[in-house]
Amino acid sequence: QAERLEQKVDDLTRYVRGTIYAYDSKTRIFGLPLVSVRFGFARHQRMTWDHLARGLFATGNVAWGVVAVGLISVGVISLGLLAVGLLAFGALAFGAAAFGVTAIGFVAIGVSAVGVYAGGVAAMADKIAVGVAAMGETAIGQEAQGQHVLLWGTGLTRPEVEVFLTEHNPGLWRPLLRVLS
Repeated sequence: QAERLEQKVDDLTRYVRGTIYAYDSKTRIFGLPLVSVRFGFARHQRMTWDHLARGLFATGNVAWGVVAVGLISVGVISLGLLAVGLLAFGALAFGAAAFGVTAIGFVAIGVSAVGVYAGGVAAMADKIAVGVAAMGETAIGQEAQGQHVLLWGTGLTRPEVEVFLTEHNPGLWRPLLRVLS
């Protein structure tokens, strides 16, 4: 019973202190834990540095790491409600390659996407925009504005889109060509 009571007191102390669950692996690389987990904090407290999951693999309400998963996440590979990273997946994603409901990045794919290359229902891009509503130097969509425009009206085939994109963007990277077509 004493062990159980001690565990309950420890849980209550963590809750009052603000962290409901915290774990850092003993294995460290460059001073960071290999795995860091932090979930929850008391409503009456402001978020502190202790509430942030920081590690090579981090997960929690707020996560920062090489691979970060959380409501708010920052990492090389980032997944979360708000995700920031080189490769970001989230409801709101910012990154070199951003995928989400709202995506902002060099390559942005989402319901609404803004980037150098963008694809989505509403896409706005510097170079190529593909979407129902698209605006960019090269634009493909139901409603499209740009210097080079391809309207899909009754439909387009993938080869037709690829020919159009390579005609106006001859140096386009092949995997990006496939994604945008």
